[in-house]
Amino acid sequence: MTTRRATADEAVDGYETDGGGALLDRAAILGADDIAYETVAVPEWGGSVRIRGLTGSERDQYDAESFRLGQGKGGDSLADFRVRRVARGLVDEKGARVFSDADLKALGAKNGAVIDRLDDVVARLSGMQTAAVAEARADLKVVPSDGSGTA
Repeated sequence: MTTRRATADEAVDGYETDGGGALLDRAAILGADDIAYETVAVPEWGGSVRIRGLTGSERDQYDAESFRLGQGKGGDSLADFRVRRVARGLVDEKGARVFSDADLKALGAKNGAVIDRLDDVVARLSGMQTAAVAEARADLKVVPSDGSGTA
């Protein structure tokens, strides 16, 4: 069997396809501690919170939920999209979620600027930031106007 190196055109999202080093086996991959955490000051709440990047499954669940929300009658895939992501990424010192899905309404009533800042951190730690913005823009529905001020 011949092994070939991927060309630059085959590189994905700026990641090199020939990373060097030893090939990882199943145990090494599953044993890697690869979830990022960040402590974020929230002066509006009088302290700091811990944000964790989402796992692959959590990202998929979030995306599937957003898709389902957009499919229903009058669906809105952007409904609470920041709040839902923050609820998944805001964790305690042991890494357990602070807010459950049942808490979304209460969390959504908090300062929108704070939620936006925390969402930016969750998205960045989860590798979702660029994709999330592109998806949100694609999901926006613009209704053309005749310029008269009435629809």
